[in-house]
Order: sequence, then C-alpha cells, then structure tokens
Amino acid sequence: MKRLATAIVLAGAFAATLAGCSGTTASDSVAKQSPNDAACEAFATLTLDLDTRVAENDVLLKPLADLRAEFDTVALSADGDVKTRMLAVDDAIPEPPHMVVFGDNRDVYNDAIDAVSRACTAADAEVTVTHLTHGVG
Repeated sequence: MKRLATAIVLAGAFAATLAGCSGTTASDSVAKQSPNDAACEAFATLTLDLDTRVAENDVLLKPLADLRAEFDTVALSADGDVKTRMLAVDDAIPEPPHMVVFGDNRDVYNDAIDAVSRACTAADAEVTVTHLTHGVG
C-alpha cells in the first residue's frame, strides 16, 4: 500500500511537471508588444504627415511652427534609445521649422528619422518612416 501511494505521488508530480513544460499560458498566446510600439507608430505618422503637407503646400495653411512640439510629444511617450533618437529629430529641425524643406536641412532630417527607424526596429517595434522628399534644393 505504501508503494502504491508513493507511485501515485510520483506519477502526479511527473504529470504536473510535463504539463508545465508543454502547456501554454494565456500570456504566451498574446503577442508580445514593444513598449515603443505606439510611439514608433505615431512617429511614422508624423513623418508621413509632414511630407504630405510639404507636397501639397499645406505648410502655408498649417505652418510648421508646431512641428517641434509634435515630435517632442511623441518622443516623450517613448523609451530608451527610441526616445533619445526621437528627441534628436527635434534637434535636427532648423529654426524656423519651415527651413527643413531646404536641401541640407532635409538631408539632416532624413538621416535623423532613419536613426529612429533603426532604434524602433531594434526595440521590436517595426516602423516605416517617410522621408521628406519634397522641398527646395
């Protein structure tokens, strides 16, 4: 009888161990999200909006004076290297902000958003940024 009780206990422990190894939990089935997903997505939207506004000459209707604040707000919701690189985009925007559409300024801006894209990818937050392709020079 003692052997039977020991065998049952060991069998139960073995079954519990196997169940823990082979089973999945509810949290395993939920896709893991990067804490920077929302910030990287909002950043990508800002880059698209900026290029669209410049292409459609909407910079006259909605001046770019708020551009830095828009990028700053998104950066503040980010984390780590993503945040650092988003804040660097703010630094890459010249004063006055509408000058971003001119040759060298546009190149500096595009390089800065590429750096954000790489940081987002490294943080498992895939993003597609839109280069500023329209402008002067």
